Amino acid sequence: SLRFSFTGFMSSESEMLTWKAEGLPSDGLSLENAVVILQGTQVPYIIDPSTQATTWLKGHIKKGGGTLEVVTIQDPRFTTTLELAVRFGKTL
Repeated sequence: SLRFSFTGFMSSESEMLTWKAEGLPSDGLSLENAVVILQGTQVPYIIDPSTQATTWLKGHIKKGGGTLEVVTIQDPRFTTTLELAVRFGKTL
């Protein structure tokens, strides 16, 4: 019997191979998270203690010609940076 695949339905095999080549771990959860991040209609909030997703996402966005700013909650300018990102639609 055929099983439904969320990642297979929401992305193509070539997209997933590209993500893996960009450094995304090849486990199922990482692929599902990548689909949600890239195909979702709402802005994702990513908590990434291992920094694997952050590293991959920075490379993926830069490869596509976009800009990305990474900030930690310990950053003294966190609130200002977050406010400016929301106000001007920046990727944070």
